[in-house]
Amino acid sequence: MALDKLKQARAAAGVRYGVAINELKSALVDLAPHDRALDNSVVNPSGERPIRTFGHLPMNLGEFAHAEFAPGPMGGDWREEVRDAADALVSKFKG
Repeated sequence: MALDKLKQARAAAGVRYGVAINELKSALVDLAPHDRALDNSVVNPSGERPIRTFGHLPMNLGEFAHAEFAPGPMGGDWREEVRDAADALVSKFKG
């Protein structure tokens, strides 16, 4: 493989990586509030709960940072986003 091809392949992989990290955060911030809402006894009084997920959310995706393609800090503290979205779901619940 020629050096220029290697650099092109790296650049393409890097772009995909940056997109994937952003999608991971978006999906987590979408899924985690639903899990939290279903774990709420007002919303789900039967006691049947989903498997606890995201119990120890990291503050950000800093461990997945890449200096060029996904530099940190990555998204700030998304735990607040999850909490606020879960609270909104619970408050809209009518049973």
